[in-house]
Amino acid sequence: MISSRVAFLALVLGLLAPLDFASAGQDEWTDVVSTGSTIWSVVVNPGNPDIMYVGAEGTGVFKSTDAGLSWMQVNNGLTLPAVISLHINPDNPNTLYAATSSVGVFKTTDGGGIWTAVNNGLTQTFLRSMVMHPEDPNILYVGTYGAGGGVFKSTNGGQSWAAADQGIEGLTINALAIAASSPETIYAGSDFWGIYKSTNGGGDWVKVSDGLPLNGTANEEVHSLAVDPSDANIVYAGMEDALWKTTNGGGNWAAANDNLNGVVVKSLAIDPATPATLYAGASIGGVLKSTNRAQNWTAINNGLTDANVNTVTIHPFNRNKIFAGTFGAIATVFELTQSGSQSSLFQINPGLNDAWFDPITDGQGFFVNVFPNAGIVLVSWFTYEVERPDESIGAQLGEPGHRWLTAQGPYADNEAVLDVWITEGGVFDSPEPKVERERDGTIILEFSGCNTGLVTYDIPSIGRQGSVPIQRIATDNVPICESFQ
Repeated sequence: MISSRVAFLALVLGLLAPLDFASAGQDEWTDVVSTGSTIWSVVVNPGNPDIMYVGAEGTGVFKSTDAGLSWMQVNNGLTLPAVISLHINPDNPNTLYAATSSVGVFKTTDGGGIWTAVNNGLTQTFLRSMVMHPEDPNILYVGTYGAGGGVFKSTNGGQSWAAADQGIEGLTINALAIAASSPETIYAGSDFWGIYKSTNGGGDWVKVSDGLPLNGTANEEVHSLAVDPSDANIVYAGMEDALWKTTNGGGNWAAANDNLNGVVVKSLAIDPATPATLYAGASIGGVLKSTNRAQNWTAINNGLTDANVNTVTIHPFNRNKIFAGTFGAIATVFELTQSGSQSSLFQINPGLNDAWFDPITDGQGFFVNVFPNAGIVLVSWFTYEVERPDESIGAQLGEPGHRWLTAQGPYADNEAVLDVWITEGGVFDSPEPKVERERDGTIILEFSGCNTGLVTYDIPSIGRQGSVPIQRIATDNVPICESFQ
């Protein structure tokens, strides 16, 4: 009899389309690399934690392939190495986008080997911000400054751009933030004009600035924005001398400044798995941390020899590692590993991205995809109908008993509680009839290690509850998974 591993692998091949840094001591910052100019971005390859990039405004892009032990500049093709934002395509990590301060957007498809300008339709190339859609990396937004400025959008990986700023009055967009839980919702922070919101992917914008100190002074400038990954209505805004928070999508804002008075919040980062935890990078205050959604803050600056922080980043695979990039000619990337917050539980991570099978039941299995930047996990479950269909029922493609269930949602530590969706309608390779998705129960995805897990399900429509053990089909990604523990 064919084994369940082989049976499911045959289904995968036949039915599916292709779908730590070194630290001298915990709880003390250590320097990783000095760039010689203000640091704006620190990003880690989502498929390989040894590969890391840093974007600096005067010296361009730096790359490490050995977890930060050594670095090289990778500026070939950058006509002006003034990088203010870097983004990696999570589906193809060799593809990166670099937004520059005055010559537009550049793209590389070979991990920084060669950069090419991608500015078709970008009528203003003086840039201040850039964000990538959390589910479709071909969708990008940039914020510009100066005459003709505003927001521009690309839907094809930078091949072309179009203005997407209807309703925005300000010419300078310092900050952009997309809601991971509702990616059509975007917030834009300007200088002197406050904050704008779009709920249709930049189609149009409305001003959402009630409560902000817009009184005609320089303190009005919005430097940073961050959206709670689990709630598109909770947003944080760093301004010239304060931090502001809204819990109703910008309906009104209130100060969230306990222990932040007098600092300029230049950067914000939210833990995607524990959204109550935030980090603020401040130009005169170093790095501050809140564990209660900005009700109060604590400085975490032990060993941070430069408190002029311009950017703060959470390591996407180890949430206890934080990076801080500083200002000026002696700008440095620092790293902090927080021992006190390290969980003893196994940590869900992208090293689990793989095909898994049920060792007990033939021909049934799962695809697991972890998206650390969005803080979510996607599970696709291939199974069968509850009872065998009547033998008189035929199917032209496959057989009528095949079923796919999907589930997605946030994860924390070793567990994810996910909504189950059933896809209905539709025919092969045709837009009609329309496909419908219906929510039907939950599954709990739990991993005890890099090779074993458990799926516990509750599907009310069929009155079934139970659990399924899962194992990997292949072990290629196990070393990656183990490197995150």
